[in-house]
Amino acid sequence: MNLVMIGFRRDAHEAALTRGWRAHFLVDSTRQPPRSGVSWASIDLNGDIASWEAAARQLAAGSTIDAVIASGESAVVPAALLRERMGIKGMSVATARRCHDKALMKDALLAAGVPCATYRTISASTRANDLLENLGLPLVIKAPDSSGGRGTHICKTRAEVEAALRPGLLAEAFVPGTEFSVESFVHRGQVRFLNVTSYLRPGWANIVPADLPEARVEVIAQLNRQTIAALGVEQGMTHMEFFASDRGDIVGELAARPPGGALMELIGDAYGFDAWQAFLDIETGRIPRFPGGHRRYEGVYFLHPGAGRVQAVRGLRRSRQLAHISAVSCRVQPGDTIDERVGVGQSVGRIRASASDYASVAHALLEAHNRVEIELAPPQCVPTSPEPSHDSGG
Repeated sequence: MNLVMIGFRRDAHEAALTRGWRAHFLVDSTRQPPRSGVSWASIDLNGDIASWEAAARQLAAGSTIDAVIASGESAVVPAALLRERMGIKGMSVATARRCHDKALMKDALLAAGVPCATYRTISASTRANDLLENLGLPLVIKAPDSSGGRGTHICKTRAEVEAALRPGLLAEAFVPGTEFSVESFVHRGQVRFLNVTSYLRPGWANIVPADLPEARVEVIAQLNRQTIAALGVEQGMTHMEFFASDRGDIVGELAARPPGGALMELIGDAYGFDAWQAFLDIETGRIPRFPGGHRRYEGVYFLHPGAGRVQAVRGLRRSRQLAHISAVSCRVQPGDTIDERVGVGQSVGRIRASASDYASVAHALLEAHNRVEIELAPPQCVPTSPEPSHDSGG
């Protein structure tokens, strides 16, 4: 099997190597190149598709390319465009665009009767008063093609709305409620595997699977199937975010690619299978062997104190001593400089927990997180994560 992937994901590369498959990576020129030993080429994702094809064929060295796969959000549409140009099966360009552009996505969902937040596209003539009259406060303003909470603003006042107005952005009604996500493997339009993830602390801490009654999971599964059908997803992996609110379940968005937030790792450990190998199988038209249910609960809590220079790191050993904590890592030390966190994919470390019940994982993550302190200069002891945000996907 000869694969071309747009965007480098180490776990996807290792999954391909484990299968004995050849994997080549087209990496956007603005990104860090992969490690040595990886077959890759730099491309301009805003450039000519013909140049992408030339780079892919050069990497394949004359061998037939069996699949073109998107590893991340920014690669979803380019991968579809390259597949179309090369005559390779997979998600269509139209479907990819519906799953990437949030305005197209919401239009498709609303047309199919899938409950989702009301929105408006901001134009040069849009005024704050218009948005407040139609959508109210708080108001979510975001880019139509972002992921991981990047560029998302929760506006609580008229002044904040006015400051965030930019033509092309989306203004969305705030949905109060508890946020979850649903991860699916889809083959020929049918969901072959489903997991519901609990956002213990949105944007920071996730637990797989969510601790929900079977009947509740089936209601969520039906909403997930409706959303997938409305967007026309026939093959691949999906990551749907929704809010359980007083008005019922409200879909936030659906991404047609593997999730972030360490969810692939958590899913694999919780259910007992290699989620990345299953992803490659699904993308190449195969049906993986999925387990019948979960065997454990797995959780992660990401660490990031905000921007600044590290003065001290404390509590790592104490946090590792807690029951059900499987790992605690921190990549910074005194003297290091930390950049501002602009997306959920950014962290300076993480806490992992595992147990046979949900409550033990949740308690362990929260307690371990309380024990870790990253002090920044000028001296200020701060939590390892600021207040939670509304947009927490990955």
